[in-house]
Amino acid sequence: MLPEIDKHQPNTKKISQRIKTHVKKNLWVWISLTAFFLAVWRITGTGCTFHGVIGIPCPGCGLTRAISFALRGDWQNAFTLHPLFWLAPLVLAAAVLFLIFKPEKLSSDRMNLIWITLAILFLSVYIVRMILFFPNQDPMVFNQNALIPRVWRLITDLFAR
Repeated sequence: MLPEIDKHQPNTKKISQRIKTHVKKNLWVWISLTAFFLAVWRITGTGCTFHGVIGIPCPGCGLTRAISFALRGDWQNAFTLHPLFWLAPLVLAAAVLFLIFKPEKLSSDRMNLIWITLAILFLSVYIVRMILFFPNQDPMVFNQNALIPRVWRLITDLFAR
């Protein structure tokens, strides 16, 4: 008797083929984005493109350091750097699992509502953090080395002479 195939288990060949197709189809996009992000990081000294180009922190500023503090058990610094640090790994893990097992569900009405709710939550926390902490408390500080402030200083220096 042959073993029964579980229809709910993902077919690893299908998953592998889907990933290969995605990589082949979008490789130049990923290479271009990586080059852009690395260039911004090199020029501005920050891994956050938003912060490196515009100069103001993005809604996710502090997440990486907050997660790093949490992994070391320093919960106070983790919450200080970004109060939603605990949510980011959960969202990332859920998105990866959906991409692997149920990619068609990522854009369902229910998931779109979840994505919108998460965006509103992150933007609300961002606004509160900007009001309370910008520009004096890390990570909500202004980046003087960002591209736009640098260009602005260059232009104003040219016209000041």
